[in-house]
Amino acid sequence: NIMAWTGCVAGAIRESDYLQGLREAGIREVAVEDRLVYDEDFLRGFIADGNFPLGIEDLEPLLKQMEGKIWSARIVGTK
Repeated sequence: NIMAWTGCVAGAIRESDYLQGLREAGIREVAVEDRLVYDEDFLRGFIADGNFPLGIEDLEPLLKQMEGKIWSARIVGTK
C-alpha cells in the first residue's frame, strides 16, 4: 500500500533518536533484534509491482542512491 509506505518513510527518524525516545518513555533493555535493509532489487520489485505512483523508468536513476537507506527493524524492550 503506497500510502502506508509513504507515511512510514516520511515519518522516519534516526534510529538513535527513536531508541532514546523509548528509553525516555520508561522502556528498559531497548535493543534492535532484527533489521531488514532494502536493497536495489527489493526496491525495484516494490516499484514494479505498482506500489508506487511513479513508474520504474522514473525512479530507476534513484534506486542506487536509495539502496541501504530504507529499512525496517524489530525493536524490543521491557516496561
